[in-house]
Amino acid sequence: MTGERESSNSSSGSSGHERTSGYTYKAPPAYKEGQCYEDWRLDIDLWKEFTSLPKSRRATALLLELKEGKVKNHVRSLGKEILTKDDGLEKIIERLDKLYKEDSSHSA
Repeated sequence: MTGERESSNSSSGSSGHERTSGYTYKAPPAYKEGQCYEDWRLDIDLWKEFTSLPKSRRATALLLELKEGKVKNHVRSLGKEILTKDDGLEKIIERLDKLYKEDSSHSA
């Protein structure tokens, strides 16, 4: 999904996608192994405010940005039916919060 980030010198493009600082906000922030879960969670919350992706595509976009590992496996285990619904991203957050939010110093 990295190709979804489009550079531009203008604040809005002819395609109508939201742009700030030269990027569209289709690709969600990718989790990096060892990253603080709370920091990544904040990045996701902020991304939700700016992305132009339809809600039904946000969970899938997040899954595709994740590197192979335990976080991606937890997300993938939700299945296509959940990941393609409007509340799919919220279901991901619920699942990961249960696993990683309790101890904010814990890295996913």
